[in-house]
Amino acid sequence: MKKKGKRKIVEFDKCFNIKKIKEIEGRIPEAQIRIQELTRKKKLPKKIHCMSEKDIKDFRGASGVAILPDKIKINPNMGSHGILFNYIHENIHIALPSASENLVDHLTDLVAYQMELPM
Repeated sequence: MKKKGKRKIVEFDKCFNIKKIKEIEGRIPEAQIRIQELTRKKKLPKKIHCMSEKDIKDFRGASGVAILPDKIKINPNMGSHGILFNYIHENIHIALPSASENLVDHLTDLVAYQMELPM
């Protein structure tokens, strides 16, 4: 995700398919800005970790998990669109740790709508 002369905003573990990450990397800065504006949280995780097969099983097939205070794991087997949605969703969990799952889902949909992502 690194470009010459530009600082990397988020680093994805090497276990993610590079092609999938390339498809979404241009949307990450906008997602971060929208999450920060919505939640008023300025510092978001800078590294996204892959969920292991054990994580996926332990979290009942979850597509992502936020581990407070600042760790995000995402299922690397999803498509690029799913990775981006879960990036948004799990960052909202980190930014608003007391928010209900229902509220986080709603805020994720709001950010996706603002970014004009296909639903």
